[in-house]
Formats: sequence, structure tokens, C-alpha cells
Amino acid sequence: MARTVFLFHHPPVYPVLARLTTGVGLLNRVVSKLEAHEVFRQNARSREYMMNEARAAFPEFDPAAIIGPEGLGSVDWNSVNRLVLVWPDSNGLGWAPVEKRACALAAPGTEIVVLNGRRRQFRLADSKNLYLRRFLEKTFLADLAATTLFFIGTPFLLLIDAAKGKR
Repeated sequence: MARTVFLFHHPPVYPVLARLTTGVGLLNRVVSKLEAHEVFRQNARSREYMMNEARAAFPEFDPAAIIGPEGLGSVDWNSVNRLVLVWPDSNGLGWAPVEKRACALAAPGTEIVVLNGRRRQFRLADSKNLYLRRFLEKTFLADLAATTLFFIGTPFLLLIDAAKGKR
């Protein structure tokens, strides 16, 4: 019988950095603060909220069909026609290893769908620029670029205002 399996996971954003800095006092504190800041920016939804969204989005939702990443190996993939990745945030920060494993284990023809914390649904295969968005969010490059432009542009804007006689 074909069925849908729901995968819920709330992973750390920087697991490799956390492992590398364990026991290194100052670096560990910096990584912990960075993780806390990113978790705040993520605005991740709770498990209960996401289960209610899954219930609303998929009529076949069965709370017993919810698994975690550790349950991927015990699924009979030949009987699964759809795997729903339930991201608690908007772009699945920290999900890359789980997605890679799920794609490797899933039987050919299994549809892999994402339901994110912003109530959006899409096929994982159709998600263009997902890795770029995750990279930009984890590295703060977009924030750094905007801040740099602000600091470079402000003196010029002040000069233009001064030349026009504005205070």
C-alpha cells in the first residue's frame, strides 16, 4: 500500500563548528552565541505547530507516520510514495545531511516534498538556489554586504546633502 511518511527534525545550525570547538572555552562560547543568534533569526516553529500545519496541508497525515532522521533506515521505501520533510524554519538550515540521506534511501519515484515553517510546500527537486540561500544565511554575507554599502555610501550621501544646503 502506498503511503506518505513525514520527517520532522530540528537540527543545530552549526553542528561541525560546535564539535570542533568543544572544550575550547572562548571559541565554544562564540559558536554558542552564533548558534543562538541564528536560531533567533530562523524563527523556527514548534513541533506542535508544524504537526497542525501538516494535518491541514495533507489529508492523509497520520501522527504515527512521523519519523526522525534516525528512523530513515527502518522505513520500507518500496511502500512509500511520498516523503514530506517538515522544516520548522523557512529554508531548512541544518537539514542538508538529512536530505542527502533521505534522497539516497528513497526508492526511485518517491516524491520528496517540503512543508516549511512559513506554510509553503514545494518539491525538494524543484528548490532552486536552496543551498545558496542557506549559505548566505549561515555566513551572514548578505548582511555584511549591506552593512559595507551603508558605511561606504553614507559619507557620499552626507556630502550630497551638504552641497544642497540640507542639514
